[in-house]
Amino acid sequence: MKRIYSRLRLVLIIALFLVGALACRLGRSTPTSAPPESDTDTLVSDATDAPVAADAPTNAPKAEPTDAPLSKATGVPVPEAEELEVLSATLALGVDEEGQAVGEAEEFTPDQAVYVVMTLKGRPTGIVTGQFYRGDTLLGEANVDLKDNKIAPLLAIGGETYIHFSWTPDPGTVTRISDAYRAEVFYDDGLVGRYPFSVVPPADAIPSQIQEVILARGVDDEYNPIDPTTTFSPDETVYVLMNGDFGLHTWLETEWYVNGVPDPTGPRSVTLTENAPDKSIYFYLVPDSGWPVGEHRVVLAMNDEEVGRYDFRVEEAPASSLVPFEDPNGVFELSYPAKFDQVEESTTPDGYGYMFLASDASGAIHVFFSGLGMTLSEDQWGAFIEGYTMADMPGFGKDTIELERLEGDPGVHVMMLEVESEESGLHGLVWVEEAAGAMAVATLATPIELWAEQENILFEVLDSFTWSPDAVSAIAPPPEPTPVPAPPTPQPSPPASGGQVSRMCGQVWPVSWWSAK
Repeated sequence: MKRIYSRLRLVLIIALFLVGALACRLGRSTPTSAPPESDTDTLVSDATDAPVAADAPTNAPKAEPTDAPLSKATGVPVPEAEELEVLSATLALGVDEEGQAVGEAEEFTPDQAVYVVMTLKGRPTGIVTGQFYRGDTLLGEANVDLKDNKIAPLLAIGGETYIHFSWTPDPGTVTRISDAYRAEVFYDDGLVGRYPFSVVPPADAIPSQIQEVILARGVDDEYNPIDPTTTFSPDETVYVLMNGDFGLHTWLETEWYVNGVPDPTGPRSVTLTENAPDKSIYFYLVPDSGWPVGEHRVVLAMNDEEVGRYDFRVEEAPASSLVPFEDPNGVFELSYPAKFDQVEESTTPDGYGYMFLASDASGAIHVFFSGLGMTLSEDQWGAFIEGYTMADMPGFGKDTIELERLEGDPGVHVMMLEVESEESGLHGLVWVEEAAGAMAVATLATPIELWAEQENILFEVLDSFTWSPDAVSAIAPPPEPTPVPAPPTPQPSPPASGGQVSRMCGQVWPVSWWSAK
């Protein structure tokens, strides 16, 4: 168990009481005037702000302390302390100059110090150890030798000894809400007592409640689940998304079980640093080696209380149903879904292309190539992609929006778009690439309602796509310029930047597929 040591404030007051003849001679006890010493030390809370998430909130049931005390050194059962008689032990908000508890309490807010105030019989010797825990996490400890009279003043007021330990949360961290705190006191390695207490929300915290928990394959930018499911493939990331109200200092934790065994990376947690009404929070996991086939579980806890256990299954990914295709003219290669059973060339005066259509109108792939007659400079490529929009292309509606745009590094003329049009009802991917004076555009689309089902396979198609700029230049060269009568004084002009680009990028879907959809 990793011990997190923050500052532990120990204030020890040992009072020795004069008895017998001295008491008779004085008639009463006289306290010394020396004030109690104190050494303030503050523990750092072990709260973390993660996700993912990530590091991310432990749903595994917490290991509760056993009735049998354990040795601090070995972790094995130890005997109860036999030589120390505790007259009283009190949890409190403070201690006065005479070692008495001030403000008895069992619940504390995150900014309050926690005191364990003890009254011992007589004048014992030996080592007393105080420890503070949350669950199995040690927050701090201190050892006191009762024979060391230099560490605290002595009070001659009777036949009892007073001692106390305290833990002060670090104001620089967020102390977690929990009922799983406790203090433990040992005397020469024998357990003297275990004293549970709670850290409760501050007065300005809103009540915390979880309204919904969803397992999904992803979460979008608006914290909506993407493809909710309880069945995943080995390489998929599993997301657990929760919606609710979360108050200040509330913390959430997930622990993942892979075929019944806790994930070795440990729990993931997040602690709220402010009130968060109507908020969504998510965690996610995919093991480094992928998910093994089988039954798995994620356990969700809030403030050390289990919220729920959510089971999911991982199944073998289905064998690929992609059909390899090699263009007879050597222009391109790709693998397409078997149900895209209509394959036809779509060459036009503007360039060379192929269509792969599903007869049930569940999707289409179009690849199109054209020679440009020149290699685009960085400025020309940048100007082209800056103005590129699918809203201008046949087949997609004018309301087409870009959901994502990825561009190649400098010198790599590649762009990928994810687009959607409510007007056309299509969701798709567009790959645009220029190399060696040739251009390739691959467009893959499916009805919006089928995107979640088709997304992975369309990305597989795109991954399989390769093409040859030299073959494009040979089979789809740029058109010869139309002869123009020479003016009396010829004034040659440079070729328009990207003129052939705009010519060939208008080819998206043939009217026949679009009309049949």
